Amino acid sequence: MLDYIGCYRDDKEKGRDLPFRPQTRTHNRGDALSCVLNCAESGFIYAGLQNGNLCFCGNKYGRYGRVSDKHCDLKCLQPIGVQIQSTTDDIFNSCGGKWVNSVYSVRGIQYQEAKDD
Repeated sequence: MLDYIGCYRDDKEKGRDLPFRPQTRTHNRGDALSCVLNCAESGFIYAGLQNGNLCFCGNKYGRYGRVSDKHCDLKCLQPIGVQIQSTTDDIFNSCGGKWVNSVYSVRGIQYQEAKDD
């Protein structure tokens, strides 16, 4: 289960709130789970989705403040296929909005590489 934290402002001119793109892009479905997995594999503890499909990573968030979840109104481009647990007990399929990130924690995500038998 993914842990949705909230909707947070971003600012390209002042420096992104979650400043890194995932170093690995093993999971490229354009959804929240793919972004969280890619950020976890890249060693970050937070993942943020913006504008429906842009994935950003970092180890802290909230530099520009939280906004209402209604601002993160863009659904992920593809269904995530997993239930997302939010702090408000709502179920989200949120991939941010214009200059706002839907922020997720990657803690608790277990990634295991497939082994060839």
